[in-house]
Amino acid sequence: MPKKKKSGGKKSKGGKKGKKYSLPADAYRPPPLTPEESLHECLRRTRWWLEEEEASIKSYLTKWGQESMSTEDFQVAMRYLQIPVSSQQFQLLIKYLDPLRTGSLHIKLLTNIMKKTDQELLNIAYTTTLIDPPVAEVTQTDKKGKKKDDGEKEPSKKSKKGDPCLRCGIALMEPPLEYEPKFVQVQLTLATFRDFSRHPAHFAVTVTTGTTIHGLIDTISSHLHKSVTMIAIFSKHSCSKESYLNPSWTLSDCGLEGSNFEYEPNRYQLYYDYIPEFHCPILMADNAMRNVSPILKKKLHS
Repeated sequence: MPKKKKSGGKKSKGGKKGKKYSLPADAYRPPPLTPEESLHECLRRTRWWLEEEEASIKSYLTKWGQESMSTEDFQVAMRYLQIPVSSQQFQLLIKYLDPLRTGSLHIKLLTNIMKKTDQELLNIAYTTTLIDPPVAEVTQTDKKGKKKDDGEKEPSKKSKKGDPCLRCGIALMEPPLEYEPKFVQVQLTLATFRDFSRHPAHFAVTVTTGTTIHGLIDTISSHLHKSVTMIAIFSKHSCSKESYLNPSWTLSDCGLEGSNFEYEPNRYQLYYDYIPEFHCPILMADNAMRNVSPILKKKLHS
């Protein structure tokens, strides 16, 4: 009698291999590090980095001349020195150097990492407060400001004062934001050669009405490829004292009304001229160019 064949047949090798490697991909990934473990790894890398680049780091940090620096300056300095930590680890390092969250970091805490042992770095990682304290909730609102639970009022928002300079200590005010900018096209003409339509010193620029006269002076200097400070801008070609525009004024202060569309700005004519620091016939010799011969004027217009 013929032998009966077994049903099912042999299983392919591919099927066996499929069962052998049926574990999910996440099973082969290491578990994510906790914030304490990330800070410990960051401190170890920072210690090695300080030992390798000790001379260059100290010479760079001594230029600040202070024992502390702001968070923004510290970020710029560390990125310039190429600290070998990730962005997440870098934020944890900032929390260690600024435990009170004042925005000022102590440089000595950074340099002292080089003297720490492995056990000391581990203790620092697990004793540093890495979670910011919760912000107090606001219960009631007032027209002038906000009220907290204890009844104290918070002052209303005002213009924010910038960070003081590390060298001179002077704080600069942040520039005002233009939420709905108005655009104008200003034709800047050198008053001495205003009769010539194709003079290279004449040009037009499209700016917003929040631009100051000093900003236009910088634009003129960049257009002329010269660093010129003794330049004044006037509203009339006579360049009189009445038509003089103060450098601190904006174009809107000068009466220039802008358009909402940048491709259709309102057009205005302004004049600029050089102003010598003292009266000198040689420096004022350009006045002779105001009255030119008709022949020369025809050549320049052609």
